[in-house]
Amino acid sequence: MNYSGIKYNFIIGHGRGGTTLLLYILNAHPQIYGLPEFKNILLTKDIHSSQAFQNITEKYLKRIEHRSFLNQLPDQFKENKIDKELFYSAFNSQYALREKYIRIALSVNKFFDKPNRNKKEVTHIIHKIPYYTFFVKELLEIFPEAKFIINIRDPRAQNYSHIKRASTEKLFLGKSNPEGRSVLWNFYAEETLQLLKNYPDKCYLFQYEKFVENPEKIIKEILDFLNLPYSDTIWQFHQYVKDFLKQVQPYLSENKIKKYIPLSKPVSTTYIDDWKKMNKKDIELIEYICRDNMEKFNYTLTTEKQLVSILSKLKILFYKSWYWLAIRSQLSIQIHKIYQLYFFLTVTYSIN
Repeated sequence: MNYSGIKYNFIIGHGRGGTTLLLYILNAHPQIYGLPEFKNILLTKDIHSSQAFQNITEKYLKRIEHRSFLNQLPDQFKENKIDKELFYSAFNSQYALREKYIRIALSVNKFFDKPNRNKKEVTHIIHKIPYYTFFVKELLEIFPEAKFIINIRDPRAQNYSHIKRASTEKLFLGKSNPEGRSVLWNFYAEETLQLLKNYPDKCYLFQYEKFVENPEKIIKEILDFLNLPYSDTIWQFHQYVKDFLKQVQPYLSENKIKKYIPLSKPVSTTYIDDWKKMNKKDIELIEYICRDNMEKFNYTLTTEKQLVSILSKLKILFYKSWYWLAIRSQLSIQIHKIYQLYFFLTVTYSIN
């Protein structure tokens, strides 16, 4: 199999906006292999030692395994998670960095994939990783052919999605309150606009609301953007999730069930207006923070400009500073590495 000829692409943009749903749909195309949210590239792209590259990659995958929902399942569901031969072949020093990442990506076997999938048909990898929105330039240095599907969703809906899943969100700066979540949405929105301007031929704007209203039209546009033929098999994506859930649902936590149940159903507009259930004050606050960018993406505002409390203004200022440091400053990649490596401290190297 000619791994070097496979094209490597990305789904980026703010999370909780349909990125997982889109990944599952595209993954059901016979020529596309959808890679979940592995943050391995920025961790290892500057490592020149093959042994160090292997060690860090192994540790990262072990961390993913340790934190995975699969740990809630009996042993029979944990087999065949990785193609070891292909995985270890990635650390051969003769391969370019780009091909190493392709081999690592294809070595991962996903539980929500089509049974007995033939990976020899794969011509495109789609890597879903929202955080990499801010590192497109670095990604293009490794994958010059890459194209980027950039997600955007109404910030009120994104906030409400966090609220619904609050019990699964660990306290992290910004994710636990509307000020932090809305400031972060602005960072993604502004970066999205800049990427569309800087790389018009490499970026496709995936607007969640337009997608659920006309999914077939949007998917055809995306496949055309990727230079891939249309395939009806993509609409079978939910059946693979549904079949797997039938087997494992008794072992999953309530929060995991909440996450995967929507993915086991066809695309619909069911959740498009859920955000209207939010507290009115929160809606006003979100619109206060995101107003300018909401208008640029044609989201209808429900309130006039509002006065906000001193406390909220202080929070907004704090989160603007924090997110600038974490994703805009020269230290951002180092912060990313430290955050990821922190979880490696108790993890062994070997892939079992």
